[in-house]
Amino acid sequence: MHKQFFMLHGGHLVAKADRIARRYGGRHVNTIDAGQARGWFEVPSTGGLIDNQRITIIRNEIERAGGVESLRRKRPLKAA
Repeated sequence: MHKQFFMLHGGHLVAKADRIARRYGGRHVNTIDAGQARGWFEVPSTGGLIDNQRITIIRNEIERAGGVESLRRKRPLKAA
């Protein structure tokens, strides 16, 4: 299944970000890439208008929750 990625950011976000995304069929991912904490949101790509609607809703809900900055973890997660 293809995915659409959006709102890429530095640092890791708290679990609330993932809960918000999952409410609308998406998810939030925290990762470490080249030693740097990074993250993004993603939704399944169906190729339809619903993808853009989900992205817009998730983006708006994250902003209502205070935005990426307010959801950032004080300390990034450690690599597994």
